[in-house]
Amino acid sequence: MRELNEELGIEATVGEYVASHQREVSGRIIHLHAWHVPDFHGTLQAHEHQALVWCSPEEALQYPLAPTDIPLLEAFMALRAARAAD
Repeated sequence: MRELNEELGIEATVGEYVASHQREVSGRIIHLHAWHVPDFHGTLQAHEHQALVWCSPEEALQYPLAPTDIPLLEAFMALRAARAAD
């Protein structure tokens, strides 16, 4: 939640756990964890990003994402697809 506030200026409601991923970057192991955010309060602001866009997860793959973010996005897409199949 702290990251969302620092990077986007929002207070997020944390929902279901999605996935975790780790990767070595410049000799350091980076651990990333993702949760679904069903709701948030505040106005989105690009504090640490060039721009913000609303798009589907599939459309997001067309943007130049950080390599560490792609497995988390793919895990979210798989979780969403599994729910739709239920």
